[in-house]
Amino acid sequence: PRKVPPSMPGLWERAANDDRPQNPRLFLIPNTPEVFIGDGDPVINWHADRRKDYEYECELLGIVGRPMRRVPVDQVKNYMFGYTNTNDISDRQERAPDPIRQDWLVQKGWDSMKPVGPFVVPQEFVDPLNMRLKMTVAGQQVQDSNTNQAWHSMYEYAAYLSNMLTVPVGTVIGLGTPPGSHGGLGRHMIPGDVQVCSYEGLGTLTNTLIAEPPRTTTSSR
Repeated sequence: PRKVPPSMPGLWERAANDDRPQNPRLFLIPNTPEVFIGDGDPVINWHADRRKDYEYECELLGIVGRPMRRVPVDQVKNYMFGYTNTNDISDRQERAPDPIRQDWLVQKGWDSMKPVGPFVVPQEFVDPLNMRLKMTVAGQQVQDSNTNQAWHSMYEYAAYLSNMLTVPVGTVIGLGTPPGSHGGLGRHMIPGDVQVCSYEGLGTLTNTLIAEPPRTTTSSR
């Protein structure tokens, strides 16, 4: 049988017949007010004349309620404050034509790329291990899945992260989207596309993609 390499601290070893990644994949998003927007706010396609590869992903967002350091997976629930919807917008063009790719900051860190909402539900009323998600873009259903299909659970992500650093109160952790559950639109988004992201019990997050408004002479963007 295949020998599974040891996990980074925080997670148990996976079975030899489990072909999921051994450890969660993590990246940071800038903690700036302009990156995170609310329900009904527009997602802006910056430089829309040159960057047109915008995609969506309906994700579960967990909010940390107590500082976390080396928290076991089975204890993470006690450290979470609540949950909400988020739409993980990505500019798949990222650094192209630069041959160095997989730059998550350039893909996902632009202003307005992280819609969140419409409200936060306390963790006592949420089962992040088994939540149905649905998403439509331009009226077309593009996602219909469940968090039980994710490679790693919200609790595994948080435990793994807490073994790397002290996770402060207010940190938001995006679960990612279950595999095989996006791409149903068959094209990249275009200005005017309305995105509706909803996890069971968390309300509906609705945002519309618009082209970058004309810049004024005083704009720094």
